[in-house]
Amino acid sequence: MTDTEQEGKDYLMQGEIKEGTGLSREKQYACMTILIMAFIFIQSALSGELSGKESGFIAGLLAAIFHRDMENLSFFVRKGAHFTEYLFLGVSLSLWIRERVRAGKSRLGNRAGGRFRGLSPAAWAAGTAYAVTDEIHQIFVADRSGQIRDVVIDSAGVLAGVLLIRIIRQRNKPEKASKEADCKKM
Repeated sequence: MTDTEQEGKDYLMQGEIKEGTGLSREKQYACMTILIMAFIFIQSALSGELSGKESGFIAGLLAAIFHRDMENLSFFVRKGAHFTEYLFLGVSLSLWIRERVRAGKSRLGNRAGGRFRGLSPAAWAAGTAYAVTDEIHQIFVADRSGQIRDVVIDSAGVLAGVLLIRIIRQRNKPEKASKEADCKKM
């Protein structure tokens, strides 16, 4: 085995590149984040009429299934869509920023005591900043308007995504710690 082949195997063993993709985790999370941001941008670029038809269709389905007033459901469908889009953005930003710090490419979070500090606020701030720019973008789209209420909903979605990742990581820690302790005993 040549030195280059060994280096490649060592690189793979460190988990830097997923087999078959050729992309590091950091780049995978970056792509995921950019795709979510593009989706949000495209949805925001739809005219008010088209956006209303999309949410109206879903609200109509829900109204028929649950025998509820479509107008009230339409509001919750639209705001729920905002929250959900930004929840996914919060998840992807958390994962991306964490991998950047882990790879030593960012100083957003400092690693203290084996824990990453400052990542959650950084992910939340980045997602909230994108929400603000999204609402500004909507000011220039036909039949749309930028609303502070939507920024608050979007920001809450980002926060939910960030906290979801944090909770998952916290729940996985005891498993990981006990597995490492078992390995040391052997």
